Amino acid sequence: MTPPQRSRVSSGTETQSRTSRGCFFTGKLESLDAVMSVEARIGELLGDPALLRDRDGETPLRRPLVKTEALQAVHYTKGQEYKEHYDNRAGSVHMRAATVLIYANGDCAAGGGTWFPRAEPLVPRGRACSDSRGVRVIPNEGRLIVFWSMDTDGTEDPASLHAAEPVRSGQKWIVTRWLREQP
Repeated sequence: MTPPQRSRVSSGTETQSRTSRGCFFTGKLESLDAVMSVEARIGELLGDPALLRDRDGETPLRRPLVKTEALQAVHYTKGQEYKEHYDNRAGSVHMRAATVLIYANGDCAAGGGTWFPRAEPLVPRGRACSDSRGVRVIPNEGRLIVFWSMDTDGTEDPASLHAAEPVRSGQKWIVTRWLREQP
């Protein structure tokens, strides 16, 4: 298996804003038991009609989602981060309409949260949020979050701006899957 490489931004370049290491599960790696298990969990999620509903939990607003790109694992050690960013290249919001992020380990003792400075919480403060503005998701093994990069009108959702905060102690592993809407 190829060891993780320095992470790159969506344009394919290395930047100082993203200091983690990662790899994509392609070819033979796609059939590993752990990868198949994660893909099955994401498949179940994609079948849940609540994923396509409005904030009121009633009105379906979105088309069904399908997987795009390969599953990615990303590793952060002490001090590593990914500064505020959107998950799309300029003009390609339809390729990454939503993101699934799974926290794969439980030993990120401090830091390493995922910070959405422009988002409004959908859960009570204190469960996943720790600030009076924005939403901070604390790494917790097995926790899965989904966020939309695209508004219902097809434009970039400003609330999807997010950052992987620096790990202060321990390490963090996440698994990412990008989704696009079915045509």
